[in-house]
Amino acid sequence: MKKFFLFLIFSSLAFVACGQNTIMNEVDSTSPLTINPLVNFSLFFNELTQSEKDCLMSKFENKDEMVNFVSSDSLPNDQMSGCLSELTNFRIIQGLLISNNIELDETEKQCIQDKMSSENFDYLGYKFGKPVFTYSISSLFCLNSTSRQNFSLNFQSFIESEPILRVLPDNLDSLECIAIKTDNETIMNSLDSIYINSGAFPIQILSLLPYLVECSELPSELSTAGLDINSSKCLSDKLATNFSGIGENFLLEIPQIIQDVESCNINSEKLLSYFEIEIPSSNDDLDIPEELQNQVLGDDRFICLSEKLELSDVLEFLYTGTLSDSVLNSANECDISKEEIEDLDISELLN
Repeated sequence: MKKFFLFLIFSSLAFVACGQNTIMNEVDSTSPLTINPLVNFSLFFNELTQSEKDCLMSKFENKDEMVNFVSSDSLPNDQMSGCLSELTNFRIIQGLLISNNIELDETEKQCIQDKMSSENFDYLGYKFGKPVFTYSISSLFCLNSTSRQNFSLNFQSFIESEPILRVLPDNLDSLECIAIKTDNETIMNSLDSIYINSGAFPIQILSLLPYLVECSELPSELSTAGLDINSSKCLSDKLATNFSGIGENFLLEIPQIIQDVESCNINSEKLLSYFEIEIPSSNDDLDIPEELQNQVLGDDRFICLSEKLELSDVLEFLYTGTLSDSVLNSANECDISKEEIEDLDISELLN
């Protein structure tokens, strides 16, 4: 009987010990993951759960092949995606914040864990290397006032354009203000587009202007261009209707943007000049004899054409050097041949 009770006691102690080890492992599994997989993928790999390791290993012949695959050229890559759990993402977020000198308190940690389920991102997939505000902005909004002071949006690391840097939010409070007025997905998509294009005047910046006006202080150059809450809202609505994003050739979109800007009582020249987008003037890079221009301006056919021309036709010509189909059709209606119209600067006709 004594042996039975001793066995029972030892069995109970062993069970308790195993339970404690399980709890310890769970605690360890929420510790910050600060290892950069590009610097040492083996160490990063060792920090993962067994199921995550098995998932990654299934994509390669062996561990050496996997480790050798990982480099600055291979990531981001879909081949590495789909294996990390929400818990590991939480550990990674903590590690990224530590790199910003931010030590999370328990309230911040709990908030981030609660928000993680609503933001699906794959750190080793297509989001790898991107700023955290492009894929887990809710995590940043969990930071308290002290942590927010330590966190830098660091747009300067990938945007060289000073005018654009001056327009973007400079702190998390302003960024959260915009997110509240739109939604987290909208602001993340916009910031992701700005990141991908290195701040090269994406239309998303103009689309966010109403919220930038409300949530941050815009440069005086934009205020004097007529940009306020009403005009910025007008412009944002028009851009949302006319554009879904950045086209393959942004120059082709500028004529329509200029028309939208002007229709909202904003000075297009001042606005685009602020963003360092050059607006070409008539006769740029064109060598047209003065006699020919004088002859044309006195020709009834060209007076007919000048009455049919739209501003967008002229702007497209100035930016691309080509005549739109609508210009050629209008010229034909006024008995002007294609050869005649191609020899001219049609902006003179609009004047």
